Amino acid sequence: MAFINIEDPIVKSTPSLDELENLLKRHNHPIDVRAIAKELGISIIDDVDMDKDISGRLVFQSGKWYIYVNAFHNEKRKRFTIAHEVAHYILHKKEKHEFNDVSFFRSPDHSVEEVEANRLAAKILMPEQPFIDEIKKGNNSLLQLAAIFNVSGMACEYRAKDLGLLSK
Repeated sequence: MAFINIEDPIVKSTPSLDELENLLKRHNHPIDVRAIAKELGISIIDDVDMDKDISGRLVFQSGKWYIYVNAFHNEKRKRFTIAHEVAHYILHKKEKHEFNDVSFFRSPDHSVEEVEANRLAAKILMPEQPFIDEIKKGNNSLLQLAAIFNVSGMACEYRAKDLGLLSK
């Protein structure tokens, strides 16, 4: 069953990466990616019956952007899916009007577009300064950090490697 948020979006234009960073600074972690999507003018259709290998979709239809999220995935995966689709919206919406994404990090699709979306999604969920601040507080295991940011251990490891905190 699908649920649609019918509230009007707050923002209708695509923000720059700097504007996204400023938006993220106004939120505490773990980042509420659903609120971020709403602030960007994207409606989320949660709990869509999709094939288990499909994480989500970003689609432009009837003059609006929608993120569809797989009902059968756990909440951490759903959070990454939403962040990933927000990343596509910010980085790639001028190039395409539809993105269908298979399960992240497990996909054989390593296109530049997907790598960029994964990287920005990790930045959205685990902004650099709060991530480093948590490590300085003594939360230096991947499992601790993953719990603090409400992400999977795999997503946390990806972010730590991207920040140069772990060997790639």
